[in-house]
Amino acid sequence: MTLRCIVACLFAVLTVGCDDTSGIPTSDMVAIFSVRSFPDKQEFRAELYEETSSSLELDIGEGDRLVATVDGGKATELEKIGATIEGPASTVRITLERDSGDDGYIEADVQASMALDGTTFAQGADVTLTWSNPIQDAEVVVFVDSCADFSLEGQDQKEFVPDTGSYTISQAEMAQETGVVPDCAKLEIQRRVRTPVPADGGFLSNSAMFVRRIEEAELSLTP
Repeated sequence: MTLRCIVACLFAVLTVGCDDTSGIPTSDMVAIFSVRSFPDKQEFRAELYEETSSSLELDIGEGDRLVATVDGGKATELEKIGATIEGPASTVRITLERDSGDDGYIEADVQASMALDGTTFAQGADVTLTWSNPIQDAEVVVFVDSCADFSLEGQDQKEFVPDTGSYTISQAEMAQETGVVPDCAKLEIQRRVRTPVPADGGFLSNSAMFVRRIEEAELSLTP
């Protein structure tokens, strides 16, 4: 059992104890991986659970390693939270490598940038973004702020909606987020795809990887 898990257990008084991946078959694990993909880097998060205790996240046990391989290149060992790999990517594979037991992996494509049809709109009207490359079963969400001081801090969490190739931002929403209806607005566009575990990936079939593409765009709002 790792030191981090032992310390956490010492603070967990009269609660369910910690556990790690040691001795648990890969086929009894649920793996939930997420990748936040930017133009120049990828950020990873991993969660592993045992089928019989899906509420208890597993630590990485001795003899196990969690690694990411980007575009078939060198495998990079990951911490479970906050790991970052520099550079663009087309395909990402996250693998639980095991000295004892079968490996398990999930692989997913990193979707292409959204091809916006235009970024100039009229002030005083709703803005409907459209793009020519929607992805089936993907979801999107858009955050908006002024170009001068874009920040997600303080913005309400928005729900993802199905990727139909369009997304409408009301002028009331834009004014609420930016303080005024601006002549230049900056957007953070997030598109998310859920990739189920492959049939031969080793993990339980309800495992998945969420790949989220994040990009920015500027809108011109003219009278």
